[in-house]
This record gives sequence, structure tokens and C-alpha cells, in this order.
Amino acid sequence: MATRRRTVVVPDTAYLVFILGLALVFVIWGIFRAKVFMYAGIAIAPLAIFFLGKTTISPACVERQSPWGHRTIGWDEVTDIEVLPNFYWIVFNGKDKRLATIGPAVFNTEKGDLPDWHIEEIAEERGIPIKLNLLAFLKQSKST
Repeated sequence: MATRRRTVVVPDTAYLVFILGLALVFVIWGIFRAKVFMYAGIAIAPLAIFFLGKTTISPACVERQSPWGHRTIGWDEVTDIEVLPNFYWIVFNGKDKRLATIGPAVFNTEKGDLPDWHIEEIAEERGIPIKLNLLAFLKQSKST
């Protein structure tokens, strides 16, 4: 099966809204119930900064743009892919580099697609193995 030659952009907006919403619920609950929830909400809110950016999956490479920089790994550099179930977190491993990114999981992209099929299709075409790794979310990008 030939890869559909197009680019898919996965914005992190839904994750950002979810984290901020969860923090708000905890703060409100903490005001009326137990202060520990308010403190938890205040602690959770800064996590939202990790979800400022977008991931672009193209036939040539995978790019991650965020306020902390621009990271790229070409498909020709990828040796294997590690994922959490349902592609919640994806790690593209190369010989001397790694690109870790939030997965498309359950959120629609700008064009209404769920690009997990796109990743699987490109990986299959290039013979790149996709492995389930429940600890993949602990891996960070390096040398990209």
C-alpha cells in the first residue's frame, strides 16, 4: 500500500485546554471542599506549558515546534517507534537521536484526521517497527 503523500499537523490545543480545565476544577473544588485540591490544581496548572506547540508528520520527517525550539527527525533516520497504547505518546528513535512527542490519540487535527494511521502507514512502507512501551512517556527528545 502506497503512503498518502501529505502532511498532517497535530496541534496540542486540546491537551492544553484539558490540563487547564482540570486545574480549574481542582482549584474550585479546593475552595469549597478541601484545600489540598486547591493546591493540587495550582500545582497542575504549570504543566500546561508543555502543551504549547504542534507536531507535523510529513512523508519526509516528523517535526516538533514549541516555545523551547524546533526539533526534527527524518524518516530515513528513524530505526524504531515506541508508543503508549492508542498513540498517547510517541517516541521516534534514531541511531543517535530521539524525538518524543505527544501523540494524536483522540484529538482531531486541523484537517479532521487522526494521524496514527499515517504514522503506521509510513512506518510499514519503510519497514520501521512500532513497539508498545508503557514507559515511553518518560523518554525525552535528544540530539534533534
